[in-house]
Amino acid sequence: MNPRYRFEFLGIFQLSVQQKPEGEWRELDRPATVKAQSLLAYLVMNRKRPSQRETLATMFWENSPDRKARQSLATALWHIRQIFPDNSLIKSDTQTIRINSQADIWLDVDIFDDYLSSSDYEDWQMAVTLYQGDFLQTFYDDWIITQRYTYQARFYEALARLMVVYESNGAFEKARTSAEQLLSHEPLREDAHRLLMRAYNKLGQPERALRQYRRCREVVLAELKVEPMAETTDLYQAILEGRFSHQPAKQTTAGDQFAVEEPVTSNPPYKGLQFFDVADAELFFGRDSVVKQLADQFLISNFLAVVGASGSGKSSVVRAGLIPFLQKNHQYSYHLITPTARPLQVLSSLLDDGNDPAVSPPPNKSSNPKTKRVLVVDQFEELFTLCRDESERHQFLQRLVTAVTSPKSPWKLIIVLRADFYAHCAEFEGLRNLLARHQGYIGPLTTDELRQAIEQPVLQHGWEIAPGLVDLILRDMGNEPGALPLLSHALLETWFRRRGGSLTLDGYSDAGGVFGAIAKTADHVFHELPPDQQRMAQNIFLRLTELGEGTLDTRRRISLNELIPPQAGQDDRGVVLKRLTDARLIVTTAETAEVAHEALIREWPTLRHWLNKNRESLRVHRQLTDASQVWERLEKDEGVLYRGANLSEAQEWFETQPVQLNALEDAFLQASIAFAEKQRAEKDAQHQRDLMAAQQLAETRTQAAKQYRNK
Repeated sequence: MNPRYRFEFLGIFQLSVQQKPEGEWRELDRPATVKAQSLLAYLVMNRKRPSQRETLATMFWENSPDRKARQSLATALWHIRQIFPDNSLIKSDTQTIRINSQADIWLDVDIFDDYLSSSDYEDWQMAVTLYQGDFLQTFYDDWIITQRYTYQARFYEALARLMVVYESNGAFEKARTSAEQLLSHEPLREDAHRLLMRAYNKLGQPERALRQYRRCREVVLAELKVEPMAETTDLYQAILEGRFSHQPAKQTTAGDQFAVEEPVTSNPPYKGLQFFDVADAELFFGRDSVVKQLADQFLISNFLAVVGASGSGKSSVVRAGLIPFLQKNHQYSYHLITPTARPLQVLSSLLDDGNDPAVSPPPNKSSNPKTKRVLVVDQFEELFTLCRDESERHQFLQRLVTAVTSPKSPWKLIIVLRADFYAHCAEFEGLRNLLARHQGYIGPLTTDELRQAIEQPVLQHGWEIAPGLVDLILRDMGNEPGALPLLSHALLETWFRRRGGSLTLDGYSDAGGVFGAIAKTADHVFHELPPDQQRMAQNIFLRLTELGEGTLDTRRRISLNELIPPQAGQDDRGVVLKRLTDARLIVTTAETAEVAHEALIREWPTLRHWLNKNRESLRVHRQLTDASQVWERLEKDEGVLYRGANLSEAQEWFETQPVQLNALEDAFLQASIAFAEKQRAEKDAQHQRDLMAAQQLAETRTQAAKQYRNK
């Protein structure tokens, strides 16, 4: 029979083999090097698909030259093969390495996941028992650290589930034990502190309950420099005054928590990576005070810059908060644009072409002559990331500034700007002066505002949230800046995994949590694609990313035509685009495509790896893309074709990089090559003509000399 292998990654890395059914497990030595051990763990964790040798070499030996990295990979693979009783476990060829799909493997993290997927709380207890330590706790590879955080979160979630269920069943001693175990790992979990306070009180130990509050307050003050949540303080006060009456949660078993009837509406209460738009105002919560402050600033001026970090929610604040507020309370109409690569074209339907700087009314203007007009320019940083024409950029800004400073203009202006592009505006005097006087900064939400943003969209439509879930999410969020899109995506994925009418702890964990949901969704979608479509998807994501120059990488909105290379069928490309769009990773219109949010660029390790590995190559490709588009706009003028060093660099890059050019880029490169060959041919022909002329001249002079001597 084939041997059975046992891999234990939770805690100390251990390998065992069982040669006979029901036989004893024999512990195996680990591979001789740490890199080989990590490589084996990676192959086992990803055994459902082959791993590319090139990817593994770059991933594990990223600081080594390519040839050295490939040699190191081969050596590590040799070390792995030495420890197994036969050679059947590892399968490899010149391109890939994988674990034999027929191998009989027991893996503790798989069992751990299975237990947590159950609706039986006894299985959750088994998961807690199985968790003997952090995932591969003595290793520090990037991929391992990411997995470690995921399994830590799931372990903490199991403890949180158990303490809630035990409390619901009246098993206060077990609830206390689970809460204490959770706090030993996460001492800032106020939900666990509160449960301990309730449990001690129910066990007839109110003094310990009060002492638990003081311990909670000490930890929160020391670590976060804030007081405990109002919910925690209110519970303390109730116990202190003897008026605490704890009503256990209505579910009594894990299965019962899913018994809530699902509301009639099936529309998601969350937006995922997409911003809240004007039509989503009823789902937008937690920003009332910020919206009011921005409105107060805007009403006393014709201009307002709304500035914030990527992921701070500034677009949503303006679209779903400020615009509806102005429409409702102050009779404002609005027209919303983004600059794109051709900002003057965007303005062409709004601004008069004559000398009058007044702005023409937008197509959807109100019939009420008293209605004021607001132009909103969202994603203002596109002016610097997508627009390559310095003159066009200056003209666009000049027309905006004129439109809001002219006494005759009926317009007011709001721009939404990413904070790391603030300095880019300084070189434009008119804009700089406006920014200096009229701006509002979008900071992070407070804990109470976050709670509103999580709970209210769900509760107002009749859904329910499992006890402890909001506290778990708030704890996961911490004080991480720019995490709102991560939160929104995790909430949407949790909603997709709901049971009945409830958002559950299990669904949240399965989604990947706040900081794992995006990567989990993107990796899942990517790896479900066949290899040829994976290459298309990679090409799409790379094209939709604008490399930063002293700033973070940003999303890049492009024409759909740019995404279709000549050697790939349009049907395949359409399938890939639809799959990515259905997963809400990419947003498309009839003409354009872009990633749903820059958080995907920041938080998806696979995409970061592609970008970091091919950064210089991507710069060459992006320059080629821009040059080809200029060539097309100038009706394929030979004057803008690549020459000299630019052409040599592009040709060398094209020959060595497995990238798909679209039809325009390919035509531009081939035209540049043909033009260069034509010039070389003409130069060679001219050289030959010059040689022939020189020879003829020499012969003429020779003949003349001979004739002179013969006289």
